[in-house]
Amino acid sequence: MLKGLDDEEVAKRRLHFGYNELESPHVNPFLKFLSYFQGPILYVMEITVLLTADLRNWVDFDVIIGILALNTFIGWYQEKQAGDIVTQLKVSITFKATEQDIEARDIVPGDIVIVEETNTIPADGKILASYNDKDCSKAKAIEQKIEVTGRLKEIMESQPKQTKARLLESLAVDKFIGDTIFFTTSVKCGKCYVLITLIARHSFVGKTAALVIGSSEKGHFESVMSSIGTTLLLVVILWVTAVWIGGFFRHVGIATPDHNNLLVYALIFLIISVPIGLPCVTTTTLAVGAAYLARKNAIMQKLSAIESLAGMDIRASDKTVSKQITTEVEKGDKRYTCAKGGPNAILKLCNPSQHIVDTYHEMNNDFSQRGFRSLGVAVKESDGPWKILGLLPMFNPPRHDTAAI
Repeated sequence: MLKGLDDEEVAKRRLHFGYNELESPHVNPFLKFLSYFQGPILYVMEITVLLTADLRNWVDFDVIIGILALNTFIGWYQEKQAGDIVTQLKVSITFKATEQDIEARDIVPGDIVIVEETNTIPADGKILASYNDKDCSKAKAIEQKIEVTGRLKEIMESQPKQTKARLLESLAVDKFIGDTIFFTTSVKCGKCYVLITLIARHSFVGKTAALVIGSSEKGHFESVMSSIGTTLLLVVILWVTAVWIGGFFRHVGIATPDHNNLLVYALIFLIISVPIGLPCVTTTTLAVGAAYLARKNAIMQKLSAIESLAGMDIRASDKTVSKQITTEVEKGDKRYTCAKGGPNAILKLCNPSQHIVDTYHEMNNDFSQRGFRSLGVAVKESDGPWKILGLLPMFNPPRHDTAAI
């Protein structure tokens, strides 16, 4: 029978590789809290607070302090709440490994896990044998036969279904003994033993996630607010500088007399030039939106993501496998109905010959291996039968940092 790692070896490997989970960069809660006081508009408000305290204008001081505190607390609490939910989701996943149930995060390279229908693959691994082939005798016989003949596909296709697992990715893909299966993919059918080779953070999906998590790009909302704040800050600096220059020529004191000095004039321009309620209003509005989305089981880790989502004009969704769109057109006295959609959906719509079906699948697989997603296209005239026109390959250029994976 297949035997996994003992507890001592598992402890050693966990110490070396870490836990089987995607890591998020750790952020100091205190520094995160302080980050809500950063920004051009907030800087102006903070300077205003210092000036009002120096001039003992306690009414303005209390109002501005209250707005700053409310803005900071709402933003910090909402994002912290979303982060706590995500953390709970990460630690609640369990997966069947060897002959006992353990958490997916406890898996280490070298472990042997059992995957079966409806399971999600917990890490990158290599298929060892069918679940019924506990001593791997059948698997070894197949491997020996492959070494002799060199024909992998024909041999595997001739085996019973238990010797392979079909994974549900964009399209179902057959996986055989010795093949690699990937983290986060789902098993559509079959049951087998898998040797874990790479844990989550070192997997292909883990490297991709690290690029996204490590991205420092700002959203549209943050860019607009930063642009507005920077512009207002420059305007304030320009006007205050002009006032101070004029004040020196008019022999106006810096702090005296009480109601006619340069600090008072600087405070006036700071208050009237910057919309001090803007940060609080925008943060509160986004927080209300986040609360509404939470009731719909949607998690927003950043408040600014709400505006980015709402501002989309086009959303490219990878659901062409199961959807189709039809439209009717007329040319002369003839009426045509055209359909496009996932290759399998279009194939089911028509009743082609076996030769066309085989050619259709071969072309679709060829496009998939070259990195294209395909759309099937069909047409029918009036009430006649549907006819397949062909496949439309679509190319999605990789990100600039894809090579880093």
